Amino acid sequence: MNIFKQLQKLLEVRGIRQKVHFDLVPYGKANLIGEGVFSCQHGNSECFFNKIHGCAKRDLGYDDSLDFMVCMMSSCSNQYRCLFKECELGKRIDTSKLLKCAIEEGNTIMYNMKELSSAFSLEVGVFVPTVVFNKEYSQEVQSKALSNLTKTVLEYLNENE
Repeated sequence: MNIFKQLQKLLEVRGIRQKVHFDLVPYGKANLIGEGVFSCQHGNSECFFNKIHGCAKRDLGYDDSLDFMVCMMSSCSNQYRCLFKECELGKRIDTSKLLKCAIEEGNTIMYNMKELSSAFSLEVGVFVPTVVFNKEYSQEVQSKALSNLTKTVLEYLNENE
């Protein structure tokens, strides 16, 4: 959750959203254990919230889905309360639709997230979160980003402009 607290601060940097596309993949260390059945490292509630975050990623606009996921992961000790209160983002988000999606389409959403994360998981091992710049993984960048995400992203931008 520390990386999400850092991401929340990074998103406050003026103009960062125009320069960087943050692609959050809510899958973590989940495993497909049967047809349409997933197991998550931290239990069923983690899988359920991964499904909600996946629905947000699919159904909300980029900014709203990013803000919603960052809010839930950085600000919430009680994710259910945040889902219905703090992270509706001034009623811009209809959490009842996200709940319905998670219940009705959650396994498909999880499968899609599995596909998105598997390319990097196989390549770098399973570490959550995995930080990737321009679809290239570096252990050095990973370590720096986990320590200070804002500094790492801004350095990366300066080097590549």
